[in-house]
Amino acid sequence: MTYNLLRYGAQGIGCTPTGVTTRNPYLTSILSTTRPDIFGVNEIGPFAGPTSPANNLLINVLQNVNPAYRTTTMTFNNSQDVANCMYYNSDKFGLAMQAVVPEPTLTLRDINYYKFYHKGPGLATGDTTFLEVIQVHLHASDENTRQVQTADIMNFLDGLGRSGNFIVQGDFNLDGSTAASFQNMIAHSNADCKLNDVLNLVGNWHSNGSTLPAMTQATSSSPANPCGSGGALDDRFDHILVSNAVLNQTDGIRALPSTYWVPGNPHAPNASVNATVLNNLKLSSDHFPVVLDFEVSTTVGTTDPRATTPMLQLRGNPSNGVIGVQLQGLVVANYELKLLNLNGQSLKSWSVDGSAKNQSLELDASSIPAGAYFLQLLSDEQVLRTEKVLLMRH
Repeated sequence: MTYNLLRYGAQGIGCTPTGVTTRNPYLTSILSTTRPDIFGVNEIGPFAGPTSPANNLLINVLQNVNPAYRTTTMTFNNSQDVANCMYYNSDKFGLAMQAVVPEPTLTLRDINYYKFYHKGPGLATGDTTFLEVIQVHLHASDENTRQVQTADIMNFLDGLGRSGNFIVQGDFNLDGSTAASFQNMIAHSNADCKLNDVLNLVGNWHSNGSTLPAMTQATSSSPANPCGSGGALDDRFDHILVSNAVLNQTDGIRALPSTYWVPGNPHAPNASVNATVLNNLKLSSDHFPVVLDFEVSTTVGTTDPRATTPMLQLRGNPSNGVIGVQLQGLVVANYELKLLNLNGQSLKSWSVDGSAKNQSLELDASSIPAGAYFLQLLSDEQVLRTEKVLLMRH
């Protein structure tokens, strides 16, 4: 599911957005209905830490729906007034790595990449399936900039040098499929990462009656959120695009096009939401979310994920000053474990001798104040795994 949250926890531009405390019950109602296993958002406040909007959404909304929800590391740059964030159901998925897609010529909102592994029955022996998601919020008013942004996305996927279960989702701010920025993705020459619109809606989308079931903005003619756009439901801004591997289930995951759903859109082919959820959607944002179901096959790839991305597991979390760590599948000589605060600042690091493939460690963090942190496993300065750590004091 992808959802533009309309400046959740962010400052308004000539307006004052509805506060997070007011919106949290609306979002709890919406997410209790949709219950996504992968949940990417646009327009969340670009702040980190325990009191950040991203953590507020996790603790006060998502984990009330399902305690297994986890979040990724929040990223943003100094030029951002809003950011992206990603959440996932940790009963079904783990986070293998994340990165910011390079935009060499632009200083805009970060474009975020996340690589998840499916926690299927073969995981214990290294047999798993990966799902790689890019969350993006393209420029609202400049098509030339959008072209550069989508070209950078495709250059990033090209640079992986392989096919994959790729998803690109978010708010594209587009009026139709003929835009060069959209064509960069769906007409890309490299079949390994070419993207597909599962609805295959070509031509103009804006105010086009034939594309009504896919439209996502506006939710109300008179938006309750003062920062929202009003008017008719007439724009298809929000999308979930999938790679050829996902469309054709060549690597263990298949998109189910018939499940593509815009909850709240009265023209959507799926079951309509009830009156309460519909009202909460209108109160929460001027965008409807987009939902798509995926099927993970019982036959998955035979590549051991630990060969390139070792497993990092925590033993006892929260911990009381000593972080218990289980490492599996180490294959190079040296690794590093790094503890970061929620602002991404490194607080402490430990060297790991990779000569033993599987090992248990106890990391002394007694000098670190109580709170929430991220523990990263790195090799050659590349982040391989990230886990959230809670430190307690008695």
